[in-house]
Amino acid sequence: MRPPAAARFAEPAALYDLCHQWIDHRAVAAQIEAALLEVGVPDGARLLEACCGTGLWLAALPERYQRLGFDLDAPSLAVARARLPAAQLFEARLQDWRIDEPVDVILAIFGALAYLSEAELPAGIAALHAALRPGGLLLAEPWVSPEELQPHKPELLTIDTPHLKLSRQVLPERQGDAVVLRFHHLLTATGLPPRLIITEDRLTLRSPGALHQALRQGGFSLLRELPGTGPDRQIGLWQRS
Repeated sequence: MRPPAAARFAEPAALYDLCHQWIDHRAVAAQIEAALLEVGVPDGARLLEACCGTGLWLAALPERYQRLGFDLDAPSLAVARARLPAAQLFEARLQDWRIDEPVDVILAIFGALAYLSEAELPAGIAALHAALRPGGLLLAEPWVSPEELQPHKPELLTIDTPHLKLSRQVLPERQGDAVVLRFHHLLTATGLPPRLIITEDRLTLRSPGALHQALRQGGFSLLRELPGTGPDRQIGLWQRS
């Protein structure tokens, strides 16, 4: 008999959660909460995550905040809605989204801003600025810089549990100032035939300095930095003018 949890991993949105369980979401969320408390963000503040995906980061944050989020991927949003039934979640694009009531805090972490090309970045930053109240806060994290990328170097992630086996392979492909990541997931689970599931991301390579310059030009001031979502990563705490 198939364990109830096994079948859902045949869907790309659920595969995402499985492949990112190595991240200590709670620890990063605790750092974010501490930084927000330090600058006086009160209980009940409206906190929104841009490109929230399946809601892993929002779920790791305390319920003291009113949690909101958006993403362009509808299946990921469905997972997020099941995970966070009280959150306000909607489908939108990062470069031109709008919200009726300004928020106090926006998260744009774990490569969220890398989904914007260089041409789209100013509009995306303008949308973030417009959605924040004056003096509101943006937590923004750079992704991979051009110097960091090792194109054509294969990467492998494996998961081996009694009822589920997964091998995820990717060969990064450099395309100008971006990288295309085609993830090949070979999944076998109890009660399911083996499946090959392919997902693809296109992300812009951008140095932290370039992102910082764009944010300053977009009306933000850097208050401090805190540990990021991966090794050698830092999340900037920015304030809207």
